[in-house]
Amino acid sequence: MIQLQPAVSPAQRFALLCPGFTADRVRRKPWHVADGLARGLAALDHEVTLFTDGAGPPLQASYAVVTVPALTGRGLASGGWAAALRLDRVDRVFMIVGAARLARLRRMDLGAPVSLVMASPRLRLAELLRLGLGPLWRERSLLALPLLNAVLPGSLLRAGLRRSGADDIV
Repeated sequence: MIQLQPAVSPAQRFALLCPGFTADRVRRKPWHVADGLARGLAALDHEVTLFTDGAGPPLQASYAVVTVPALTGRGLASGGWAAALRLDRVDRVFMIVGAARLARLRRMDLGAPVSLVMASPRLRLAELLRLGLGPLWRERSLLALPLLNAVLPGSLLRAGLRRSGADDIV
């Protein structure tokens, strides 16, 4: 009888970029995406560092959280974040983005392969308008970004992905 052994890969080092990763935003989707990805990689014995520009990030036992003054500016990685990555070499960078940020991205020369992780679904305008004007108006602060994402042309998103130099998008 042949017994298969699970493939054992050497531990890798990962960096995650999640703007606004703070304790008061725990209920928002980008926070859950970044936290779940970081915990999952750490559970597989990989070394994970999550970079955020949020003040007061929650303390985590399974991965490191580093606060950098500004993560991105004008579609580029900030000097502070790029410098931190150069000091702490990683095998892969995961960048949490939404459709609006993806459309503005420029070349990300970070010294490691970059994977973009879409944390906000792109809804169709008809799906949002089905709610009616009253609920849309009452929830306008929560629906402003999904509404913007719904009207962004696909060509802008494809151009942002191409410009970013990312290996893939999840």
